[in-house]
Amino acid sequence: MSWLRVDIYDAGGNRRASGPVVKVLSFQYEQRLDEVGEFELVVPAEDEHAGLVEHGNELRFFHAGEGELFRGIVDSSRVEVLEEGITQRVLRGASVARKLVWANTLLGRTYEGAALGA
Repeated sequence: MSWLRVDIYDAGGNRRASGPVVKVLSFQYEQRLDEVGEFELVVPAEDEHAGLVEHGNELRFFHAGEGELFRGIVDSSRVEVLEEGITQRVLRGASVARKLVWANTLLGRTYEGAALGA
């Protein structure tokens, strides 16, 4: 895939790598009406920047001439070894719309000694 750039950010919005991931083997994403979209990114396993990606990091995908295509939050990262001995890293996750779900449904929040209405 040509002219695709992937920037890596932590959950706080800080850039994780000195540069973007540019060696992309494949990228797929989907956006759904009234639902959270998903993505899958495949890069060479030896890519130094992709090796920094952790669960919860935000990936921002840019295409030359089009600008930002998609933003996603990483759910899983695994390394696959193909029959030819080639290793690749597969990153999967959901759209940043998931953050809205967390905020609107109180998922991921804990409360102690306080009523939810407080």
